[in-house]
Amino acid sequence: MGPPATVRGRIGVYNHRIEAEDLAIAMLHYPNGVEGVIVCTTTFPEDYMNGIEIHGTRGAAILSKDGLSYWKTDGDVEVQVPEHPTCAADDMVKALRHGRPLSCDGNEGLKSLALVRAVYESALDGEKLVSFRGG
Repeated sequence: MGPPATVRGRIGVYNHRIEAEDLAIAMLHYPNGVEGVIVCTTTFPEDYMNGIEIHGTRGAAILSKDGLSYWKTDGDVEVQVPEHPTCAADDMVKALRHGRPLSCDGNEGLKSLALVRAVYESALDGEKLVSFRGG
């Protein structure tokens, strides 16, 4: 989908007596009109929900810590099912042993960091809409 055009974020401490936030919510607005939501929290009582969900008018996918648990597209959509995710350390070892590129290299990591910074910028400035400059 590429980088969002704007980001609106909210962070806070809701469940723990800690100095860092335990909940972060981001609303992503893309140039083509698509909107996305990211929720990160340590307020859930166990490591149950850890994954990515993508919903659209032509299909949906749910990728959890156990792998791809739901996948549906209409007949007109050609897609490649992603591999089961691996941890970054395992991916690095496999890349070194087999001479292949990393699944997520430093440049991709910087894109994620830019998104996190935009969420914080928005949240710390009264949840304003922030133009995304990363990616």
